[in-house]
Amino acid sequence: MPDTPKQTKDALNAADLKALAEFIKDEKERRKEARHHKEQQWAEVDRQLRMEPKPRVIVSGDKNDWFPNIELPLQFDTLEVTAADVKRLAFPRGTEWYDVNAELSDEYIERFEKRRETKPLIGSQPIPAKLDQETANTLVKTAIDHYHRLFDFRANVISFAIEAIKYGSAVARVREVNHPDLSNDYRGVKGDVRGPAMIPCSIKNTYLDDSPHSVMHEGISSAPSTIRTSFQHLEKLTKAARMGGSKRGWMIGQIKELEPLGDQDAKKGHVELLEWEGDLIVPRKRGESIFLPNVLVTVAVGNNAPRPVRFRENPVPFHSYAIGHYMRENLQDVYGTSPLIKGLGLQEAASLVFNSLMAAGALNAEPPVAYDVQDTQFAGDSGPDIHPNALWPSDAPDKIIPQKIGDIDALLNVYIALLKQYEDLTGNTEARRGDRARSHTSATGADIEAAQGIVRVQDFVNDLELGPLTSILYMEYAIIKDVMKRPQPVSVGSGGIEGWINLAAADLPDRSIFLVQGSSGQLNERQRIADFDGANEFALKVQAQAAQLDVEINLNYEEQILERYRIAGINNAQKFIGGNAALPAGTTEQSTVSPDGQGNGGNETAPIQAQ
Repeated sequence: MPDTPKQTKDALNAADLKALAEFIKDEKERRKEARHHKEQQWAEVDRQLRMEPKPRVIVSGDKNDWFPNIELPLQFDTLEVTAADVKRLAFPRGTEWYDVNAELSDEYIERFEKRRETKPLIGSQPIPAKLDQETANTLVKTAIDHYHRLFDFRANVISFAIEAIKYGSAVARVREVNHPDLSNDYRGVKGDVRGPAMIPCSIKNTYLDDSPHSVMHEGISSAPSTIRTSFQHLEKLTKAARMGGSKRGWMIGQIKELEPLGDQDAKKGHVELLEWEGDLIVPRKRGESIFLPNVLVTVAVGNNAPRPVRFRENPVPFHSYAIGHYMRENLQDVYGTSPLIKGLGLQEAASLVFNSLMAAGALNAEPPVAYDVQDTQFAGDSGPDIHPNALWPSDAPDKIIPQKIGDIDALLNVYIALLKQYEDLTGNTEARRGDRARSHTSATGADIEAAQGIVRVQDFVNDLELGPLTSILYMEYAIIKDVMKRPQPVSVGSGGIEGWINLAAADLPDRSIFLVQGSSGQLNERQRIADFDGANEFALKVQAQAAQLDVEINLNYEEQILERYRIAGINNAQKFIGGNAALPAGTTEQSTVSPDGQGNGGNETAPIQAQ
């Protein structure tokens, strides 16, 4: 906004603060109204997942308790199967789900090697260490994996994906947190450990920016903004503000003016909090508009006028929200759609037909009967008593006629057709559900059927990996570079290395590229190994043919072996080559110093060894 000067909190007067609070409240209400139809769909998805049947409407108005009324589990079945596929595809066991490519700049190499003179990377004694590309990549991955192990990162990502599967859109935040206070999980952390965390949020209380410039991603006027809502007891809000103080952006004077909500809102004593994140432009009645770039503003709404209760500049240069979609069917709509949303009508229709099918089955199994009203015996007993071995003292037993009501075959055909249509829509096939293949289906045919059913989920996982998950890794790394000031013991569990190192932000490269690959990483690793083995085999054949022609080709067999180990994810493989008998006296297998203490052949830097 070149025509709108940047403002700060101190430059805002009382009228500006009032206008700011009113603007955020009105904008939240506008966004809520604009997505009203979406919220109705989300509520219906939730009802079907709870398997809470809709009340059956009887034309006569009479209540028929005997009529079946259940909700089928089609939607939940689709959610469970799709979520299981996402878990398997995004986080395959036995392989890394993302790769790192660190920038190995001259400045970083110089900084890293200089720190090794005083800051030991391994143990308590400083040892010179040589930095290469593989080591830099391992250090970056070690830092990120360290913070992922402090909470259930995988479960949070799956919760994020489940939101997208249900509602078409998902939201998560990446924030600096104190990990012991983040959740009930205990991961061996003692004391305060601050670092990044990915926190899934509900799309139902998060309002995305649907302004035209945000939807079309022009990025000219201002950056997108997000509004997240929650309710908090006014007394707890006041206590939090007093503990945090003005240094953390709390505005005690504004909080004192708040009046909590009443009983009519079922939130007695609470206020609604609206947290705005992003660029904020508030029009003034007179003069230039207020422009607040990349801010976090919290507005409290009670029984009186809304009040700004917290104002902070965003501590990070990026938007802390990661937004994902199952699929966006409309470019001008910031919200997505999903199989469960599209399956709402089929789920309702199938449940209706299934209930009618059960009712017809009950009427056919225990049919109503017609009898002769002139028969005094039946008239006195209000009709014949129907049960096994029943005795009917009647002059005309042939006039007791069971009545056929409902067509079970027709209802069953409609029900099967609806199930097939739902299966085609969602891709939730029998093979994906783990059902045993039919007797006339070959194993190859079953595999093809399962693969075809999972194609759409694979596309969703690819979008998840290339979009939100990649952004999350970049945001986490930026926070790590900011908070990891002092060296701390970190477990290394990547790159084939297992052990502990002392790691700080200064030991990490300034920039790094992240490639989320999920299950494709396992396929890539296998392909890379196969390609390397094929290339080695080709080189050996050429060497043998050249020898027959008296042409000398020298191959470095030791380097070939070491490279094969590295491709397999095993570092420091030098220990597998040779043996103790080949070592000089007085040295150990992993020693990098000669017996006379004069170095090791001119190379005075020691490679980083796993402990």
